[in-house]
This record gives sequence, C-alpha cells and structure tokens, in this order.
Amino acid sequence: MLTVAAWLALQGAGAPMTVDARVEETLGKLTLDEKLTLVSGVENFYTRGVERLGIPRLRMSDGPLGVHNYGKTTAYPAPVGLAASWDEALAGRFGTAIGRDSRARGVHIWLGPGMNLARIPMNGRNFEYVGEDPWLAARMSVGIVRGVQSQGVVATIKHYVANDHESDRYNDSSEVDERTLRELYLRPFEASVKEGGAWALMSGYNLTNGVHMAEHAHLIQDVLRKEWGFRGLHMSDWGGTRSTLPSALNGLDLEMPGGEYFGADKLKPLVESGKIPMATLDEKIRNLLRMTYAMGFADRPQEDPAIPKDDPTSAETALQIAREGTVLLKNDRLLPLSGTGRIFVVGPNANPAVIGGGGSSGTEPFAAVSASEAITAKAKGPVLVQAGRVSVTDAFKFAGFTDVKEETFKGRNLEGAPLPRHVAAIGIAAGNLDSLVAVCLDWDEH
Repeated sequence: MLTVAAWLALQGAGAPMTVDARVEETLGKLTLDEKLTLVSGVENFYTRGVERLGIPRLRMSDGPLGVHNYGKTTAYPAPVGLAASWDEALAGRFGTAIGRDSRARGVHIWLGPGMNLARIPMNGRNFEYVGEDPWLAARMSVGIVRGVQSQGVVATIKHYVANDHESDRYNDSSEVDERTLRELYLRPFEASVKEGGAWALMSGYNLTNGVHMAEHAHLIQDVLRKEWGFRGLHMSDWGGTRSTLPSALNGLDLEMPGGEYFGADKLKPLVESGKIPMATLDEKIRNLLRMTYAMGFADRPQEDPAIPKDDPTSAETALQIAREGTVLLKNDRLLPLSGTGRIFVVGPNANPAVIGGGGSSGTEPFAAVSASEAITAKAKGPVLVQAGRVSVTDAFKFAGFTDVKEETFKGRNLEGAPLPRHVAAIGIAAGNLDSLVAVCLDWDEH
C-alpha cells in the first residue's frame, strides 16, 4: 500500500521540474568553492559555469546600438533616435532584431537597453539612452526588453540608477530626493521589471545619495527586490564594484568583469567566519540559476546557425528606425534639394561614416555610408567635401568665398590677440545664395 505522500511523489516523477525546484536541486549539490566561482565574471564578457552540474558559462555582449564584441554586426541607429519615433512596437521590433543577432553569435546576455534619463545635455552617453522623458523612456524600454527576451536572450536594464553623466563617474554622487527618484529616475526601470520582465539589471558606477549603487541596500533590496519583485540577476558595471562585504550583504549578485572584490580569496574567509551568511551567498546563486533555467540556457545551444549574422531583417529594422526617428524641425527653403546649386559638406563626420558615439556601444557594421557619400549619390549638382576639423576661414575659402577673415577673441569686447582654435561645427549664413551648406557636427564622448 502506498502512502499519499509516496503516491504524489510518483505522480510527479516523470513531470518536468519547475524552475524554482530545479534551482533548489542544483543549489543543494554545489560545493562552497563552486558557489564562489559563480559570483564573478571571467574573460571580460563571460560568467563561469560548473560543468559537472550542467551549469553553462554565459556569454555577454554590449551594447545599446547593436551586438558588440564578436565581429561585424548590424549597426542600429542610436536609441535616442528610436525614442524620437514614439513607437513602442518599433522598439519591440528592434529588441527582437537584437535578440536574433545575439542568438546568431551565441550571446546569452545582451547588455542593454540603457535607460538613464537625458537630464544633463553634456552627458556624452545620452545617445545610448531613450530620451529625457520618464514615460517615453519606460515605454521604449519595455518594448526593447520584451523583444530581446522573446528570442531567448536576456536583456540587461542599465545603469541603475541616476547615472546621468560621465564626469568623475566613479566618485560622483547623484543627490536625489525620494519623490524625484520615484517619478523620474526609477520609472523606466520599474516598468522594465514589472511589465517587461527583465531578467538582468546592471548597477551604475555612480553613488546615489552618497552610496555606491552596487551596494545600495535601499534601492536594491527594498525597492528593486521587495517592492518590484525582481528575481533576476544584479550585476555590476565593469569595474563598478567598490567593496566586498557591503556589496555582498546589500544585494550584488555578480561582479563584472572579474573578481577583484568577489574573488574566492576575498569571499571565502567572510563566508566561513559567518560575516557573510551562507543564505546570502545562496541567494546570489539562486538569482543566477533562476535566470539560466528560465531562459533555457542549460537545455540548448545558444548559438542558432539558422540565423545569419548579416541578417536582412536586422538591416531592414535598422533602416526603419532611421526613417521613423528622423525629425525635421525646420525647413527654410532648403529641402527638397533643387539640384542647381553647390553643396558643401564639411566637418569631422563628413567622411568616413560615423556609427554612434563610440565607447562600449560601438559597433563594426557590415557596410556603412558616410554623409558625404550619401549626399553625393543623391545630389544633381556639384558636391564639395572637406572632412576633418577645419577653421571657419578655411571652410569659407574651400567653398569659394575668398574675401573672408576669421578671428576669435576671448571676452565680449572683441579685442586683444585672436585666439587660435578648431571648430567642430560650422554655420555659414552669408555669401552666394546659390550655395547650400551641410553642417556635420562633431561628437565628444565625454
């Protein structure tokens, strides 16, 4: 005769385990040393695995403008341009394309989308984010997250939170009251967790209200985990971990890209002494395993050979984003081009093509067309091109205006010795009315 408990056990013997049950089973088999290997990265863009238990090592990739790190890829328009479309469905289409590009390269975790608000115009990474409005940023971010994860790839929402400029970014503290945090800075992250179901989050380099984000108990433990119910992986930005014990106790799961603070040599003595409870370490492993099993990473190869790396659907999506995100604010008899006048293309971005703003979001496209190449191909009249940094005087002379003198002075009185300088953007307002000037703006990442 079978007991009720035994009968129930037999009924479930052939059924697939739930994700949480599978997590607990694996967790119970891990040794302390194996657990300690799972909380820090390796080889810059990987997590470690445990082969004997079938825990795969996971491959990551930047960044917000395309799948970075693994050769040529589709280079998408900057996310701030995507936001200018106001089209959440297009954001989802972008996320789906990123997911496909990731699967074509065996990437498990895509390090995007970025959703810091463009609160400071001088922030050199504003182009990576989805605008300055918290509602719009939330809608775009949710669409991207859902699209990426629909393809079996983890989306990483970043950089949590109030990481809104690059100057002294490792030491600067964003001082923000609770209401402003809730109404502005946190809103895209909250929506991405609650509506998008994001499986990973990256904390920023910055401090918020005096506390480094990787170890911010209130914003990680209280808000992210308890209030929003986030059950995924919290990783640091690359080099964003600044402590061992506070980060371990206050909710950091994975130090990237290595183990400067979360290496076994640092953590093991603290665990063995009880300063870091075993339950705290186990919770970090749970978050990693839960994501791994829920996304199917332990059950299939991540690279999908059926998806071409140079995917026509990705290129089509990139083109559509460029079209929808281009906004003509003013047209003072310049467009459409008449075809009778000269066109002068000048500046450091005239040629070769500039793809994004650089940094960790940089991509190497399969093909790119520069501004001067595109204008030359479409123009009916002559096109003059002067690439690189040029002075206003040289630009005028190159365009055929010979009687021009440029002098730059310090102060309001326009007196004293002229100051030599370069110009990044040139505006020519006088001269031959048959001439059209195209201005190419320079970009400084910081």
